[in-house]
Amino acid sequence: MSQRFRCRNTDSGCDPTVLTHDLAYRGKLTEVGSSSSAHRLAAVTVAGLGLYLAVSVLLFRLRTDYSLLHDVESDYAVGGWSRLMDVAFLVRGGFSAALILALAYAVPAPARSEIGVGLLWIWAVGSGLLAFFPTDLEGQEPATAAGGVHLILALAAFLAAPIGQLAIAWRLRYAPRWRPVRLVLLALPVPAVVAFVLLLRTRLAPHSLDGLWDRAFLACVLIWFLVAALRILTLNRVPVPV
Repeated sequence: MSQRFRCRNTDSGCDPTVLTHDLAYRGKLTEVGSSSSAHRLAAVTVAGLGLYLAVSVLLFRLRTDYSLLHDVESDYAVGGWSRLMDVAFLVRGGFSAALILALAYAVPAPARSEIGVGLLWIWAVGSGLLAFFPTDLEGQEPATAAGGVHLILALAAFLAAPIGQLAIAWRLRYAPRWRPVRLVLLALPVPAVVAFVLLLRTRLAPHSLDGLWDRAFLACVLIWFLVAALRILTLNRVPVPV
């Protein structure tokens, strides 16, 4: 069955790059399906975010010796229940990859940022790899090779995520159907960058506020993923014959 573009002149928010089936023109469509790849991947993103949050809350309840203000998230990967933190890293990498792939389906080609996508892949892959390299705790001596790799991966991922998100949001000005959330997607990377700078300034010193800035950064980045995923779930509905 052939496909073609459809855009109504009366719809000022119409995106002419959205494909629809020819049956839509002949009045033979009675229902609209939403089982597209973009929808499935966006749903995976939302579910992954929920699982990641649940594991994070569970770790907080299990590791009462850690502080939300003074211990970064990676510290949970050392000691008791460390495997749960490894699972969280893998889940974060997985749902981040799902959202990147969903964007490829849901955003028209003129509105895509290849640089932004590449940077988000650094975030996704780096997040997953953190599970295999335990961090060094604050003030730990001697430092370990795994801890050094963990730090490099974390810095690369934390630097790439907000810049990639900003680049993607900037290009979305060419996608009219993303207009309702574009300003939010443009704004969220800004406090993320601020939190990242403040985190670097702590030098991960004991009793500093590194835990606070680490979680503030993660909150901004992950809310961006959530907003994008929820928007995709309202777009890209594909008419199907029934």
